Amino acid sequence: MTTSAASLSAGTTLEECLEILLAELELAIRWDRPSLLLAVYPTETIRQQAETALETRLRALGQNVQRLLISAEQFDIAWLLAQRADVGQTVFFVSGLRWGGGKDGGNAYRALNLRRELFVEHRARLVFWLTPQEATALPRRAPDFWAFRHRVVELPPPVPSLPPNVSPPSATGADTENAIALRTAMLASLPETAEAQATRLTLLLELVSLYRQRGEGERALALARQSVQLAEQTGHQADQARAWLELGLTALANGDKTTAQQACQRAVALDAVNARAWESLGRVYHACGQSAAALQAWQKSLELDPHQADAWASLGDGYRAQGRLEEARRAYRKATHLAPDVASWWARLGETLFEAGNARAALRPLQKALQLDEQQVHVWELLARACEQLGRSRQAERARQRAQALATLPSPAGTAADGAFTGAANNPGD
Repeated sequence: MTTSAASLSAGTTLEECLEILLAELELAIRWDRPSLLLAVYPTETIRQQAETALETRLRALGQNVQRLLISAEQFDIAWLLAQRADVGQTVFFVSGLRWGGGKDGGNAYRALNLRRELFVEHRARLVFWLTPQEATALPRRAPDFWAFRHRVVELPPPVPSLPPNVSPPSATGADTENAIALRTAMLASLPETAEAQATRLTLLLELVSLYRQRGEGERALALARQSVQLAEQTGHQADQARAWLELGLTALANGDKTTAQQACQRAVALDAVNARAWESLGRVYHACGQSAAALQAWQKSLELDPHQADAWASLGDGYRAQGRLEEARRAYRKATHLAPDVASWWARLGETLFEAGNARAALRPLQKALQLDEQQVHVWELLARACEQLGRSRQAERARQRAQALATLPSPAGTAADGAFTGAANNPGD
């Protein structure tokens, strides 16, 4: 038996892409047929957003969602599904094809190619979440499986491009107020039914994050505890892990490190392949002064998902706290490569290079940090010290003056000196 292979679909928004995937899955559920969907995602943040939103809608249709992370030990997805009794009631989210063992994950590609008929025989419904590199390799390395696909959807890039734990400028003010009002109204309109629980939980967790960003810690904490209670009722471990994680992050923001540690530990116990939970647990350990445990948690997070810019930055913080400056430099470099628009990570890279005695190499990341956010007084001060060490006295004085102006004026205007450091790393003198 063969299946029709649809051409690539690219919605202009993430919502449109999700509608395409959901429509395909709804038809497969209605007609009890297999569905092999490929979703190509540009960043891990987009994948997480898409998975969460699609899972909420599938559960509203009475479907379970099971995430399968491919690894060197678990690479034969078709065979694994053939052993399960719940295939008819479950949509499987599959990711990590590149980690499937063998050369360049070759075992996973070969297994898909050889056992493709099992997906059809068992009427399996799967969404394969693929990086652009995996999507490019799939038709070449598993051509027979590729012919069985139903649809390929290309998810749009984030706008703006920010890592998961960096709040956009709209995290405060009218936009946050509107977001809170919208979710509160949606919660009030939900029916008190089991089918609405997944949607209710998602809205509650979004409100927890919004209130936490706005600094309303007690309100966020109350909603986080409510979310944990609701998640426990669903019986889904992934939901429970999400709720415990938000409780942990909220407790940490409120200064309750004990509750934060217990909650994040609970999250990783419930969902051991949740990379974000491990990253958050590392931050809690770091805040508690448990540096070795923090490093282990961040390393585990990056083992699960090496594309998390914030986890690389956290790992850099951990290494730097231990005086392991070369390892910190590599971690910060990776973070800035994955998320080049976060000023604080460029600043930390520059600080680390300066602490390691390399003032010349520190210039470029410090300049980049100031291009992204020129209000960082400590970065101007460090740039002045770096220029001074290199004998660039006039540049050092301009940077020092800018730092002093920022420290004394509530809203300093730009000066002609702002651009004086462009290209300074390549300029051997004043």
